[in-house]
Amino acid sequence: MKGCEFIFLDAPHSAAGAFQEETAAEKQEAAASEGAGPRGWWVSGENARKQQGEAWVRPAQSYACVGFEEGIACARDAAVRACEDGQQIHGVLAFSQGCAVATCLLREAQLDEGHPLASVNLAILVGGFVPRDPETVLLLVPAALLAFTCFTGRFTKHIQSAGPVPASEIPGRRLQWSTEDCELVQWDDLCGHQLPVGKCFRIQPRTASVCELLGPDNSGEPSLLLGDGLVTLQTEGSLRITGNLRVKSARFEAESIVFQDAQVETQQSAANSSAQGGGFMAEGMLTLAAGTLDLENTHATTSGGGFVVLQGFAVSGSVLATNGSAIHIRSSRAGISAGGFLAEGQYVNFTNRSTVHMQNVRAEHYAGGFYARTGSVIIESMSEVMVVNGHAAKYDGGGFVSRKRMEVDDGSSIRLRSVSAGRSGGGFMASRAKALIRGNSRLLISDSHATYGGGFYAAFLEVSNNATVGIQNSSAGKDGGGFYACGCHDNPVLRRFLRSKVVKVSNSSTLRIDKTIALELGGGFASSGSVVLTAFSNVAISDSQAMQDRGGGMYVEGSLRIVDGSMLRVQNVHAKFAGALLLKYSGTTRLLVRNESLLDVRNATAGAQAGGFLVDKVLVAAHSQIRIEDCNGGRGSGGGFFTYGLQVSDHGSIMIRNCSVGGGKSGGGFYVQSESHKAEASVLLANNSMVSIHATNASYGAGFVCTGQVLLANNSTLQISDSHASKFSGGFSASALQVTDQSAVFLENVTAARQIGGFRAERGVLVSNSSEICIRRAVAAKDRGGFASYGPVVVAKNSQISVSDSYARSGAGGGFIVRQELAGALAAVRVTGGSTVSISNTASRLYGGGFAAWRGDVVIADGSKLRIRNTASFSSHSGGFGTDRRVLVANNSLITIRNSTSKQNSGGFWTKSLEVTARSAVRIASTQTGGFGGGFWAEDLALVAGHSEVTVSDSHAIEGSGGGFQTSKLYLEGNSSIDLQTASAGDSGGGVNAANFSAGSESLVVANGSALRVRNATARLWGGGIRIIGRAVITGWSNVQTSDCHATSYNGGGISVSAKLLLNESSDVNIQNATAGGNGGGLHTEGSIAIAAASTLAISNSTAEHGGGFHVELYGSTPGLLPAKPSSFFV
Repeated sequence: MKGCEFIFLDAPHSAAGAFQEETAAEKQEAAASEGAGPRGWWVSGENARKQQGEAWVRPAQSYACVGFEEGIACARDAAVRACEDGQQIHGVLAFSQGCAVATCLLREAQLDEGHPLASVNLAILVGGFVPRDPETVLLLVPAALLAFTCFTGRFTKHIQSAGPVPASEIPGRRLQWSTEDCELVQWDDLCGHQLPVGKCFRIQPRTASVCELLGPDNSGEPSLLLGDGLVTLQTEGSLRITGNLRVKSARFEAESIVFQDAQVETQQSAANSSAQGGGFMAEGMLTLAAGTLDLENTHATTSGGGFVVLQGFAVSGSVLATNGSAIHIRSSRAGISAGGFLAEGQYVNFTNRSTVHMQNVRAEHYAGGFYARTGSVIIESMSEVMVVNGHAAKYDGGGFVSRKRMEVDDGSSIRLRSVSAGRSGGGFMASRAKALIRGNSRLLISDSHATYGGGFYAAFLEVSNNATVGIQNSSAGKDGGGFYACGCHDNPVLRRFLRSKVVKVSNSSTLRIDKTIALELGGGFASSGSVVLTAFSNVAISDSQAMQDRGGGMYVEGSLRIVDGSMLRVQNVHAKFAGALLLKYSGTTRLLVRNESLLDVRNATAGAQAGGFLVDKVLVAAHSQIRIEDCNGGRGSGGGFFTYGLQVSDHGSIMIRNCSVGGGKSGGGFYVQSESHKAEASVLLANNSMVSIHATNASYGAGFVCTGQVLLANNSTLQISDSHASKFSGGFSASALQVTDQSAVFLENVTAARQIGGFRAERGVLVSNSSEICIRRAVAAKDRGGFASYGPVVVAKNSQISVSDSYARSGAGGGFIVRQELAGALAAVRVTGGSTVSISNTASRLYGGGFAAWRGDVVIADGSKLRIRNTASFSSHSGGFGTDRRVLVANNSLITIRNSTSKQNSGGFWTKSLEVTARSAVRIASTQTGGFGGGFWAEDLALVAGHSEVTVSDSHAIEGSGGGFQTSKLYLEGNSSIDLQTASAGDSGGGVNAANFSAGSESLVVANGSALRVRNATARLWGGGIRIIGRAVITGWSNVQTSDCHATSYNGGGISVSAKLLLNESSDVNIQNATAGGNGGGLHTEGSIAIAAASTLAISNSTAEHGGGFHVELYGSTPGLLPAKPSSFFV
């Protein structure tokens, strides 16, 4: 320095051995080269008493300072000698221990005008400290100076002092100088215990409260501030920095700091420590306008490794910070909070293409990058925040923390990579704030980790207006692998309201989560309130897991709404419960997909339950869709999903493919749990909606299981194909099934390894209003090939049930079984109102090749039809169908059976009784049985009345009776008819066998213009055409005809009657071309024949061994043939 003469003093004491091992050699070598050795103004008294092996105590750490007064005397004497020739000392520069000695001498000079330092008007004290020895402290002023301090103006004459005080009562660490008549700029050292050297730039105070640092303009080379040394500027006013400045190591403290058209770069060669603000500290506002701030390798012991701002930090906006400003912070850390910077004001705001880039930032507690401790974070107008390798070791916010709103808007972005937090928010934390990502902005987080919210932790998340949030490779030690939205709010009433939209993605925005993991809840994300996707927005979650708990894709404590053209896609996810997503059950939460929206779940697996998702209630409406593929529910129910209620309406649809459950559980496609007797439907498909299920597997209900009622209405459709149950119900299982209003159920290629290939309905089936159930290729290894119902099956109002190509391989009911177990005298099967039940190509090993109905009637009424074709019972009875109650065919209805067989009895059908009334018909063709009733067997009664008809053709009872049919009593009334053609019986009654063993009642009654006609019928024993055990009455303009009938071994080639035969009221019996191997080629009777009231018995072309025309075996004195005028008898 020009015009300056320096006097260098040597301290009186040797300090050999007092330094740390790593620096001792360097200091010893330097001292030896100067011939002095390490020196000190005092030494440590502990070193004189230390034991062998104990470390030396440095003088700065000593509690027993030896030689301090001797050091003061040595310095005083040197100053006296320097002034002997009349010279004056104008300034003092002291370092470390020397600051304490200089302080004492300056204090003496204030009190003594003859003191050699009385002329000093400049004091520079560097790296000073308060000694730890209490007695030494008493020799100093009340507070010792720690900083490198620069005074301008005339040195004050008085040092404020209240006298010596104990060290424990020293209020601070700053020497209290009077500033009444001088301007004071203080400098604080953060770079370690060293003396900075280099070139200073100009410090230009403008007012008492403003200090300005001026560098070259940004077109020139940057000015190097203090060279390789530390710059520390401390002011109680404002600091304005302009120009192009480069600082190797710096610290700024001010009420507010403004970077105006500035580019400031700092780079720490070693970490610079400060309690708050490793780089700089402003107790007011920091503004960066069209400038650059670059901090590297800064460190704060508490908060703000880069810098601290106590009233707000802004880049543009209401506080000027604009035009492409930039902050770069590297290798910065804080001992407590805010590794990059700390802001305690209302906001941190970056705007107008401004940027903040942080790398290798760390805080031990909160906010690895920056901390808006009391305010909001606002990134707007195409600005950017980037944090790489940011960490909050113990608590929250690896990238940053915002205590209020966090907003990214207008094309701005936040990029967080390799960030972590010990507790919450690996990327950032906004636990009481809403995170708003809007206006073509982006939030991108990768390689992040925390205990809660691997990517981030926020109270609320809103992504809107074409914004994007992307999270990749993130993990959580507990909940929310991608992020955690807590729905937190201090007001409990408002909190309940706000939880209706804790996460909202809207207006063509996107949320993408990929490769995220949570140990417990929400592999993709977790939300403590409802989630809303709306207005053509997209959420995609892939390759995410909840390792030990629920929601591999997401966990939501509320509802999920996907509406207005939005999409949620979840794929390659896993959880213990609910592989894709879980909405925590509360009785009110629901999954809503509406207005042309989509939920797409693929390759989701669960270890214990619900491969796809688990929710309280599912609602799909208004041309929306849920697609689920390749999902597995593990050892729990619901391969696709598990819910407590499902509603699909208004052209909505659900498509499920390749889903399954294991562990003996239910619902390969989905599982709906509900009360079985609940009045309203648990599964509702309405208004042109559809559920389609393909290639699903479960132990029970391969397609789905619903413990409540399933209702299809208004042209809706349920489709299940290629589904398999390892135990029961290859298609589905429900408490009750209603298909109404032009709706349909289609089952194809559905199988069960035990029972019920198609579906199970616990409380019955209703198909009405032009609706349909269609089952094809349903197979059960045991019973109930097509379906099973334990309540009534009702098909009404032009509706249809069709079952084809279905089998019960080792049990009963190839088409279906109905076991009516509900209270009341309800029909087991009721087909009414022009409806149809159609069964074809079905078979069973036991009874009911087509179907079986127990504990209730089979009613075909009101213009309805039962059609059975190509059915078989391989080992039992009822090749077409069987029921232990009545079969009623009424009101212009029809039963047709063709190509049906059984091994034992009833090739066509078996029933307790048959009633065909009111212009109805039963038509049977090509049926066969090994026992009784080739066409059918009505155990008690077969009644055909009211212009009705029964026709049987090509029907055979191989070893039993009743080649056409078998009954106890056959009644034809009201212009009805029975026509049998080409029938045979291995026993008796080639066409008809009516065997009533009850005394006093008729076995055959043909009355009121009715007709019984048998052609080409053969029996081995009695009654080639008709065999009657009991009385036969033909009356009221009725007739009985047989032709080409034969009893090959015994009696009655045409007709055999075991009791009386009565013809009355213009009735006829006509027998043609009949033969018998025994008696009565045409007619054989064991009772009398009465022909009365213009009736006729005619027999022609008949032969037998005895009685070629007829043979009467009389017992007792009863007349054998009693014709009455004008009746006729012809042979």
